[in-house]
Amino acid sequence: MGTDTFRNIDETEKMFREAQEYIWILSDQILTSAAPIVGGKAKSAFEYRIILPEDVVRLSSNKPLIPLSALGIQKKVLPKVDVVIVMTEKFAAFCLPNQSGRIDYTGFGGSDPKFHKWCKDLFLYYWEKGKPALSLFNNLK
Repeated sequence: MGTDTFRNIDETEKMFREAQEYIWILSDQILTSAAPIVGGKAKSAFEYRIILPEDVVRLSSNKPLIPLSALGIQKKVLPKVDVVIVMTEKFAAFCLPNQSGRIDYTGFGGSDPKFHKWCKDLFLYYWEKGKPALSLFNNLK
């Protein structure tokens, strides 16, 4: 990850395309340009986990961006999401809020095993705190 937001978006989409086992996302918003990539992978035997804030899910009243009935999609919500973690089996990225409290998407990223494990542990911490999003996501059909 670097300081160029658009390049970071491109790198995230590349990371999703190259994922072979899983994609885990904890985010305050949906990266709509990556939805077709993720949705295509979710149709196969692929693990996809996403954690979003409740208000993002409720505001998404249009057609779902990711097929909700696809295999491997696990969805949870939190009242608020203050950090971003995006990871695959190969790479992890982590973003913190800036001084105004908004997520700074320039963040940190890498494939170092220690950094990857740290991101995975933090993601699983939030995963355990999240509540199943079935009822919220089912409203998107």
